[in-house]
Amino acid sequence: MIDVLRRYRPVLANRRYLLLLLSSVVSEAGDWAARLALTWLMYLLTDSVMAAAAVLVVSVLPAAAFGPWLTSATARWDHRTAAISCDLTRAGLFAVVAVHPSPLTALGAAAVAGMISVAFESHRSAWLPHVTGLDELGTAVSLSHALSDATVIIGYAVGGILLGLLGVSGVLWVNVVTFALSAAVLVAVGSARSVEDDDEAPTGIRAAVATLLADRVLLVLAALATLAVAAATGIEAIALPVLTRDAVPVSVTGIVLAAAAGLSLAATLALPGDWTHGRAARWVGLLIVAAFGGCGFGLLFGSPVLTSLAIIVTGLAYVALVPANVLLTVTFPAQLRASIFSVLGATLAVMQALSAVVAAAAVDRFGTTGLVGLCAVLTVLALILLTLRIRTPQGRTEQSA
Repeated sequence: MIDVLRRYRPVLANRRYLLLLLSSVVSEAGDWAARLALTWLMYLLTDSVMAAAAVLVVSVLPAAAFGPWLTSATARWDHRTAAISCDLTRAGLFAVVAVHPSPLTALGAAAVAGMISVAFESHRSAWLPHVTGLDELGTAVSLSHALSDATVIIGYAVGGILLGLLGVSGVLWVNVVTFALSAAVLVAVGSARSVEDDDEAPTGIRAAVATLLADRVLLVLAALATLAVAAATGIEAIALPVLTRDAVPVSVTGIVLAAAAGLSLAATLALPGDWTHGRAARWVGLLIVAAFGGCGFGLLFGSPVLTSLAIIVTGLAYVALVPANVLLTVTFPAQLRASIFSVLGATLAVMQALSAVVAAAAVDRFGTTGLVGLCAVLTVLALILLTLRIRTPQGRTEQSA
């Protein structure tokens, strides 16, 4: 425990980094609470798992189609300006839903907010090396991911309670306030141009795709980690109706989802700070095997307790993105980062939507047993990755922040 604290001490002394973390915690916690509220609203109105999953689907499909374009269009913006603009716009969208909480306005706002979120996350990821420098980047990314898991815990746990106390509109107003507070905190972080004066101009989507395809090893790692996160998100999207069908109270479902984030948080804090391609491959493989091997077992021999544990263990899948994100950041130059993260974010969005639809259809048709096959496929892919001997390509050097 002392070694862990010693490793995180330098980034914890970085005021700008702490402000960036605070912004993330505030805005994301409200967002997760709002997602729980919208999911519950759709399920109550339709009594359909597919309708509940539609909240996730409409959040990610427009993001995949237009998110990278929006990031590219704002590539020359100061990262702080771009992030604050995204926060304030999303606050306005959810304010509209809070005033008129119909399914139509809810799904419409979720769609536009999802697109804006891709640009926000891309600018924030590209902003991070300017705040921490590359020496502490691995530790900073791990801690950021851990805090992101903590916001899910807060969002789901508190969201379930607020849903009972304030209703859907009340939870949405809480989300509006968190976006506004996040924007206020970002003002104090300090400006950071997307590239410095002596860097090349920001590149577009085609150049980002070509660069990713040229590094086959890193592409495989990023693709498998993205697939795992998408599958975990799909299971999470239908967790509420799956758990309630097993007689788990709706207020407890938030705690189950929060526990999954808690497990992800604990695993993230245990990650090493430095990454090579081989070490990243081993960690990605092990995390996916643990997440979906355990989930498949719990669903196959389901009971209220085992089904809850199956949902919880999928939280390990989210950790697989940490080593992939660190390698992506240190491998590619500054002018490529925002576009690369937007492409990967859009890809993740498409896969999340497909996973949510497949998971919902499987549960509607076959019950929870329909998810076991998905878990088995991912476990086999991860086991194959673990059998490969992957090394960092020779001549690879880290890029400057």
